[in-house]
Amino acid sequence: MRVNPDQKKLINLPEGWVTLFLAKTEVMRPFLYAAIIAPRDKCTPADQDDNCPLGGVAYAVQFTVENVWAYAIHNGYKYVQGGGTVVLDTLPPGKSITWTTSDECGRNEVFGVRIPPEDVLVAL
Repeated sequence: MRVNPDQKKLINLPEGWVTLFLAKTEVMRPFLYAAIIAPRDKCTPADQDDNCPLGGVAYAVQFTVENVWAYAIHNGYKYVQGGGTVVLDTLPPGKSITWTTSDECGRNEVFGVRIPPEDVLVAL
């Protein structure tokens, strides 16, 4: 798996998986990118719901120059109107990844570090 920033996507995702969030995170050295990925069929809320749970089905992925690190999402949601928030088991309490739709992308945060709008490549 790798990032293609020109096409604003991840390459070699497993069949049926989608990118919910992808951003440059060069300010968080040594990580260059962070992403949230999930199976497409798990990202659509059931009728009448305003969100779908991502815990146990999605992953947070961080990229360095040489490595890709994937973390199972412990708890989190993808919202119908766009955006979401996820928590990882490996994070201290209060640390999460939060993203909003592209018209509000100045609010995106990765582990408490705010991501500027120009560094957000995908925000669904």
